[in-house]
Amino acid sequence: MSNPILNAIKSGNAPKPARLAAARGMLPLSQEDMLQALILLGQDPEEDIRTAAQATLNNFDPAALLPIAQNSNSPVEVLNFLAGWPKATNNIIEAIILNKNTADEAIAMIASRSNNASLLEAITINQQRLIQYPAIIDAILANPHRSPEAERRAREIKTEFFEKELGAARVAEEQKARARLAQALGVDVSEDEFQSVVASFEKEVGIKAEDTDPGLNFDPEAELRRLLFEVKEDGEELSDEQLSIYQIVAKASAKEKIFLGLKGGRDVRALLIRDSNKMVSSAVVKNPKITEGEVEKFAKIKGISEEVLRIICMNRNWVSNYLIIHNLALNPRTPINFSMSFVNRLQLKDLKSLTKDKGVPDVLRNMAKRLVSQRQPQ
Repeated sequence: MSNPILNAIKSGNAPKPARLAAARGMLPLSQEDMLQALILLGQDPEEDIRTAAQATLNNFDPAALLPIAQNSNSPVEVLNFLAGWPKATNNIIEAIILNKNTADEAIAMIASRSNNASLLEAITINQQRLIQYPAIIDAILANPHRSPEAERRAREIKTEFFEKELGAARVAEEQKARARLAQALGVDVSEDEFQSVVASFEKEVGIKAEDTDPGLNFDPEAELRRLLFEVKEDGEELSDEQLSIYQIVAKASAKEKIFLGLKGGRDVRALLIRDSNKMVSSAVVKNPKITEGEVEKFAKIKGISEEVLRIICMNRNWVSNYLIIHNLALNPRTPINFSMSFVNRLQLKDLKSLTKDKGVPDVLRNMAKRLVSQRQPQ
């Protein structure tokens, strides 16, 4: 049965005189309850109570606390305290290590701080604990006091359960990635080509593809639905083959999408130009196979990345095409300095249309009105 005094201390309802008496070790509590109370009172808001609790803890006989360290029913906070208690003997620390109720974090702390090679070996005996909390393995391997045996066991567990598993998972994921690329491109892609193409693009833009991955919460199906909705909104119809490619591409990583953007065909480019990752959509307009007809369509897309529009605006060949500059001028996401330049080059009928377009910035509409006024015959 839990002690009412301890319960009052735990709940914060114990009056100061009772807390102070407990901090001085003057209340009728069992050794375990007393230790638990002192640990709590060591965090008391009153300085005199904290000081008294610390003094009482320092006066404990370590030998008297060994049974508590050995008891698998001892509270976790008590075991954690003993794991870091400066007066804890090797016998207490060994009992803490072997106690199944000790928190993994406490074992990792012992593994990093202990200068006793035998205790580090004792930690490695519990393979299951090391597997479920690999920080313990890292702590042992970083401890200069580890024995060759402790190091051997820790490395074996790390290799067998983490490095091999991680390596196998990485290989499997790479195989899936190559398969996705082959399906989308219609040709096999070597690992060297894949890494070389992506690395070159990363160097050009100054960003690592991994840094732009959306993370664990990314939902490929939701992204696919968004992309398909945008395509439909633009009045485009998809064939079964295009839909199949879209489903493959939606599951790809940022690296894969960048590669596909740089190397993929028209159908792939039509999808990836709308990707929410600016690095991916920018790769599309760097694809050497892209046509002016595609750029004309891309310049019209209202939800396209501003970075893509900037790349298009800076390509002299593309902006010599009237339809492209027309679409750029009417796209509200085109950087304003480029839009204003393109408005100057629009034909009168398109300027008149622009004066009525509520989707573009006011400055462009006003500029179009002035140009219409200037060009209209008096």
